Amino acid sequence: MALEALAAYAPRYAPVAAEAGRRFPKSAGTSLEVVERRPGSATTDFGAPGTPAEADLAPLTKAQAARLADFVRASWVVFARVVASAPPTR
Repeated sequence: MALEALAAYAPRYAPVAAEAGRRFPKSAGTSLEVVERRPGSATTDFGAPGTPAEADLAPLTKAQAARLADFVRASWVVFARVVASAPPTR
């Protein structure tokens, strides 16, 4: 169920990948692979991991850090674009 929900959201990430100058694979919503399982907790009941994955604890290479930074910058650009196009609120 969680993988299906994540797959359904895949197209929403495409504008960020494009802004970052990265290719967004067409198979992004269909080629998910579980690489680690973590125990659940009250936090996971709300959709967030309760403990970090082992891969998240490993140091990044310079290239990995640059790629991640590209995605963070692109996320803020896309976010600002969405906010700018939103109707005003009171």
